[in-house]
Amino acid sequence: MADNDFEHDLMAMFAEPPQIGGAEAFVRGVESRLEQGWTMRQWMVGGLGAVGGVIAASQWALASFRLRGDGALAADWRAVSTEVADLINAPAQAIGAPAETLYVSIALAVVALVLGVGRLVREI
Repeated sequence: MADNDFEHDLMAMFAEPPQIGGAEAFVRGVESRLEQGWTMRQWMVGGLGAVGGVIAASQWALASFRLRGDGALAADWRAVSTEVADLINAPAQAIGAPAETLYVSIALAVVALVLGVGRLVREI
């Protein structure tokens, strides 16, 4: 009989979850975030998806567009690529650093910007 009383008490203890302080405030906070408008997030996801699509399409187009060295446009292509390389390397040469240093700095700035935008979206 004592065994049944223990089981009954044990079942009664686990039948209801314990009350946690601040649970109501937590529920209100979650509900308010769920009720916020999703317009900004939808535009950002859509815009970033479009940017990603454009990048993917340009990579695909550039990968399939190959100029042959013996073609009529080869000299023009070399001239344009030389000008672009000079344009890209000019800021690095101006500060007296290797171009890779500038590229890494730009990449880190882009990462910081993405993380900042992510934080902003989470707070909205």
